[in-house]
Amino acid sequence: MNRTVVMITLAFVVGIAGGMIGNQVLVAQPQPFKRTALLKTDLTEVAGKEAVVLTVEGAPEVVIGKHYHPGEEFIYVMEGSVALEVEGKPPVTVNAGEVYHIPAKAVHGGKNPSTTASFKVLTFGVFDKGQPDTTRVQ
Repeated sequence: MNRTVVMITLAFVVGIAGGMIGNQVLVAQPQPFKRTALLKTDLTEVAGKEAVVLTVEGAPEVVIGKHYHPGEEFIYVMEGSVALEVEGKPPVTVNAGEVYHIPAKAVHGGKNPSTTASFKVLTFGVFDKGQPDTTRVQ
């Protein structure tokens, strides 16, 4: 009986300690990236298309999950670096001052390869009108 109480108490203490450590690990994870829409407008000379301009900012080591867009996307890295993986292409790291093109509906994802610096990119897309500008992929 006494041994059972000791084992239950020990399991309880280990469980609490594990929960506290797990909570600290979750809290320490980088915050999600931030998207700020700057412009969304119809293209008057291109029927069924719209232009979308936005900034994306990400903390060190943040991961942007796989997704695609309903049209062409152009990325200009203003600060930091972004490691991109575009389906059908070799992985590439795009640094501040560089531009990258992602074809229409190409599944891609990225991450901030830096452990200390944030990134900021300006994206410009020519998308099919009426479609969501981003579709997540599992």
